[in-house]
Amino acid sequence: MSSPSPIHSSERPHAFAVVLAVYSTIKKKGNGRGFPPKEGKSVKMKEILIVVNDGNYIKFPKSILEKHGYDNYRVSEKKCYLFKFVPPQTKSQGASNAMDIDNEVDYQEMVKKPHLSCFLSYTETNLSVLNTSMYEKDLELQGIGPDILADIDDKTHTLISFSTRDIIHLKKGSLVWWNGPEAKLKQRNAAVLSQSIEQTSDSG
Repeated sequence: MSSPSPIHSSERPHAFAVVLAVYSTIKKKGNGRGFPPKEGKSVKMKEILIVVNDGNYIKFPKSILEKHGYDNYRVSEKKCYLFKFVPPQTKSQGASNAMDIDNEVDYQEMVKKPHLSCFLSYTETNLSVLNTSMYEKDLELQGIGPDILADIDDKTHTLISFSTRDIIHLKKGSLVWWNGPEAKLKQRNAAVLSQSIEQTSDSG
């Protein structure tokens, strides 16, 4: 019996834990007297499952807003809400490798991160391949992710400075990881609305 064909990276949905901060300006009115506006902030976290690829730069923030009940806000190329992406942290990383997603170029860089970062974290924890995060940039530059890693020739891996032992573990591990539940490991992101929300409340 043949094994099922792996899902292409551009079609596989990712689970995101999204933190959305909403800043609001509340204007009070009553008895003809003017009251200074009051600023407020609310923070909510929800999980979404969404396909991440180069073609859904607008859909991504729109999905975040809809999930939080803000589907009345319009998202376009000229008005796309900013957010921060925080990939999973491997044991060898001293600090979080957070990215500010301010435009489409930033988003396309983010698209490369989720699967590769998750897989490298998995290899350190489960396959005893040390310091894999050191080679994340090299793998990204060559377009190598866990979906095709097993098909890359050993010479390319050696150029990235992986040992023969690590190459064997990475190749075998990528097939298991890519076709298993670990490929849907959650990412944590933060989205902050740059648009203020005006609300009016009656004073008693």
